[in-house]
Amino acid sequence: ADRPDNARFLSSTRLLQQLKAPAPKVYSEAAPSAESDDMAALWMEDLGAVDLLQFSAGDWIRFVIPAYESAFRAVLPLHLCEDGDHPLEPPFDENLYLWEQGYFQEHFVSRFASAESAEAFAASGGVASIAKTLALHPRCLVHRDYQSSNVMLREYGEAVLIDYQGVRWGLAGYDVASMVYDAYVPFSDEQRAQLLELYLRVRAEADPAFDRPLFEALWPLLAAQRLMQALGAFGMLGYVKGKEEFLTHIPSTWARLQQIAGASPELAPLLSLQVDVGELP
Repeated sequence: ADRPDNARFLSSTRLLQQLKAPAPKVYSEAAPSAESDDMAALWMEDLGAVDLLQFSAGDWIRFVIPAYESAFRAVLPLHLCEDGDHPLEPPFDENLYLWEQGYFQEHFVSRFASAESAEAFAASGGVASIAKTLALHPRCLVHRDYQSSNVMLREYGEAVLIDYQGVRWGLAGYDVASMVYDAYVPFSDEQRAQLLELYLRVRAEADPAFDRPLFEALWPLLAAQRLMQALGAFGMLGYVKGKEEFLTHIPSTWARLQQIAGASPELAPLLSLQVDVGELP
């Protein structure tokens, strides 16, 4: 019980199994008891030690594309699930999008932007308008942290989801952005475009009603939202938790956010931020 999200793991696993999304099998469970110091136990499938991150540096055609296609197909059962009554974490609504933006301001902007620039960004409301925009649209289930180290690969490259305790209602593009703009993988612009097109193809094949124009319209907003969350997390983990290895991902993630910010007028305030990330470990 030392980690609050541990209590959600089993119910989240049951939900994924119900949706026929690939998740580790649970063979047996033991509830907490006074004798076990409130510890619960699960006997689970061993998924091995090969994750998607290990495939990302391989041959693009032979290994990377098939592995990422498998990963996109693995998360599709969530993305095809319409908003409902499953008891999950708080959904992505305007307040949660704003909370992530506040996290970004607290742990990234306040540390790396000039004081004058940070104050101007906060005073202008930053990019709060995109929270309202994103909250207007119908939601599906999302993993919330769908990046390469949270997908295991069984033999023959079958993708299996892990670390999904944060599953909740949101927009599929947030998961796709998490994977395409994964901070741990140095994809080129061309490769990211190919991965995005791969998801769009896989999604359209599985969902005849898929609204691609709407997805593409929201894409830069969701990509920026995810990158802001990541920058906030890296700042918090690096400075508050003392895990300096996360600081090394900040320059490239900030560069990607700046690139995305030019794609929508609602993201323009990000372009005015004067940030210095040149003195990181």
